[in-house]
Amino acid sequence: MDMSEKLWQVYNRLDPVSIDHLLIEDLVNFEKQWSGFFSSMDLESHLSILELSEAQAGESFRTYYSHGLISSNITDKSKSQQPFVLFGKHSSLEDLESYSFNFPSESHQVRNTGPPGSTARHMVLQCVAPKGPIACSRTYFFGTTHTPYLGNQNTKQKTTEVLLLSQMYSAAVQAVLSGIKCFSCTSSTSKAKDVAENTFLLTLDTMNLNQYRSYLRSKCEFSIQAVNNQGRIVPLTDEKSRYLVKTASMTVQDIPDLQWGGGDLGSVVFSESFLESSINIQQKGT
Repeated sequence: MDMSEKLWQVYNRLDPVSIDHLLIEDLVNFEKQWSGFFSSMDLESHLSILELSEAQAGESFRTYYSHGLISSNITDKSKSQQPFVLFGKHSSLEDLESYSFNFPSESHQVRNTGPPGSTARHMVLQCVAPKGPIACSRTYFFGTTHTPYLGNQNTKQKTTEVLLLSQMYSAAVQAVLSGIKCFSCTSSTSKAKDVAENTFLLTLDTMNLNQYRSYLRSKCEFSIQAVNNQGRIVPLTDEKSRYLVKTASMTVQDIPDLQWGGGDLGSVVFSESFLESSINIQQKGT
């Protein structure tokens, strides 16, 4: 029996050679960008890091992305993801939506992007592969004296803005992971969104942050995007999107400062790329 036609249909949907290239080359290069970013941050002293600007911090991500686009000869001008680095309060919804990696800010520095006009407590960043579907967003926290709060059962520990942001970020991470799990089982964006956002709110409850539920219910945004091998976003309504790498993300926007009265603290973001794989069971055995 000639199976070549059926195999061609499978390979046309999910090319094993492309997946191999993605894992062996693209992912390795992508991880090198993060390693380079952390190495450059480690070289900054406690004093010099205060003068660090968003443009300086994100230079390696921008170079990786822009040089990759030049060499890729991609003619498709449809929507794609962008790299970014934003500090402290300068990570509001408005800042995230208006950001352009071609015009990074030199004036927004660690020393002046905290509440109100103080040093930044955190930064949000996203690295994007220029020639492929891989992208991820993270939130990191400034401070040489910061010790991890997550898992610390010491209830007497002093509440700080960094603690609050850390907890918000932890809840966002749990939300994204639960959303990915739901989507992988159901292929339903709406169900995954409901699960992710409910997970976020329930996690806030477990952290005794109930007072933030009403404020953040409309400000936690979960989404899933399919991305093709040219790094372009493909609508999930497109049949081809089923076989593409996807990025699940959550942004908790404009987190209010309810305890210290300093306005908004900025946003936290987390995203992860994943490839869904499922086996449909037509009939369960007894």
